[in-house]
Amino acid sequence: MQKRFVETVLEYAERALNQVRNREKGQVSWSVEGFIAHRRDTFAVETTFAFIEYCLRIDVPDEAYYNPVMQ
Repeated sequence: MQKRFVETVLEYAERALNQVRNREKGQVSWSVEGFIAHRRDTFAVETTFAFIEYCLRIDVPDEAYYNPVMQ
């Protein structure tokens, strides 16, 4: 649980930093598909799920958390 929390926070920070760098360079994806993929990467949903799991002390097994159906 704690490992997932740290991983998702670091991933979010890296994705947000990449977003800032791309905007500074003027490299913004204007296609709908590109925008949707970009927003999924920078919306912190995975971080929120890990935060809820951490705060509520719910220990979801890795095989369940990373299961493609659950994802």
